[in-house]
Order: sequence, then structure tokens, then C-alpha cells
Amino acid sequence: MVVVPVSTLVLGLTMILLCPLDPTRRLFHHLSRLWSGIFCGSMGVHVQVEGKENVDPQQAAIFVANHQSLLDPPVLFFAIPANLRVIAKRSLLLVPIFGQALWAAGIIFINRRDRKNSIASMNRAAARIHGGMSVLIFAEGTRSRDGRLLPMKKGAFVLAIKAGVPVQPVVVTGTRNLLPPGSFFPRPGTVHVTFLPAIATRGLTYDDRHQLLEKTVQAMQDQLEVKEADAMEQVAS
Repeated sequence: MVVVPVSTLVLGLTMILLCPLDPTRRLFHHLSRLWSGIFCGSMGVHVQVEGKENVDPQQAAIFVANHQSLLDPPVLFFAIPANLRVIAKRSLLLVPIFGQALWAAGIIFINRRDRKNSIASMNRAAARIHGGMSVLIFAEGTRSRDGRLLPMKKGAFVLAIKAGVPVQPVVVTGTRNLLPPGSFFPRPGTVHVTFLPAIATRGLTYDDRHQLLEKTVQAMQDQLEVKEADAMEQVAS
């Protein structure tokens, strides 16, 4: 267990010191993926990835993922091969070391209660995506308690259209079983990350945001149903 806090401290301080000096803006991706691998490995969490052929690491995208557990972020940072960032709540800045490391890495912080600030943050995110960064967004806005998709917010899809990059749907299963709500440490086991075909936004306008959202939700829902059917079949056998 000691490896997790030690690696968090060492890599967090490294991010704070070196990320602002990194002209490629890729150091954060490498360090965060390293930390996620250390975390998952030390906890006995095996990440099985499907659909790698659907991801172009050289193409910036909005990765829209379902959210079932606090285990989802490290699992996805380990699985996603892109130069990745997140849009984070401003309150995370108050977390010692972690908040400072996110700030040093150029994470976009947003205050959802301040509409003007939120719009400015989204504009900054769009500019960075144009620069080659991808963004991971849990569009449901909170964790699902039963594994089913919650209604998605439109911000991720407006951002994808504004930035002119594809939406990359990602389905995560298994994390809720390993780290359910109220738990602090995950149980050992396997989680699955499935990258679905990217959905292009070229030629779309703000008025197309609903259609883009619905297309993404349908693709993710279909995949969740496939995973549920597979799980039931394994139990039956």
C-alpha cells in the first residue's frame, strides 16, 4: 500500500516542478499514466482494453466516458493513449499536492455555479484542444449508482463541435464492483475499457448538439447492454 502515497508524492512534486517547463505539454500525460499504472498494479486491478483500433493517438478528441466509480479516472488515464487532460472542479485546487499538480499541468478548472466563468473555461479548453490536447469528460456529471447511464449534459458535445474534433465514446465496466460507493480501497479484479468508433463533428453546428449527444448515448448504451449480457452468460455457465 505504501507505494501509492509515495508515488503520488514523488510524481505530484515532479509535475509541479517540471510540467510548467514542458514545451510539448506531454509530460503530464506520461506521468499521470505512470501513476495510474502504479496505482492499478499495486491494488491488483487489471485493465483490459478493447477497441484500440478505434483510437487515433495523433488525433485530438473529446473522450466521453460513463462514470460508475472513483476508480474510473485512474483506469482511463492508464488506458487512453492520447495526450489527455480533464476539465476539473475548481475545488480540486484545494487538495494538497494533487491540486497544485493539476494546475501545473494546465488542467482546465471550472466553477459550475458561475456561468460566465464556465463559458470562459470552455473557450480555453477548445483552444487547447486545437493545440493537440484531448479531453476526458464524464458527461453524466456524477457517478451512476446502478451502472445504468444517467442523462448526459450537453457541455462535452458543445465543446467537441466548437473545437472541431470527434467525440470518442468510452465504456467502462467492472469498476463499480471493485470500488463501490463508500469504499476507500479497490478490491483486486479485472475492469474493461471499450473504445467505440469515434463520432465525427466536422460540419456540425451548435444546433446539432442534441443529435450528437443522442448518437453517443445510443452507442454507449448498446455496448453496456452487450457487457451486461456477457456477464449474465458467464454467471449462468
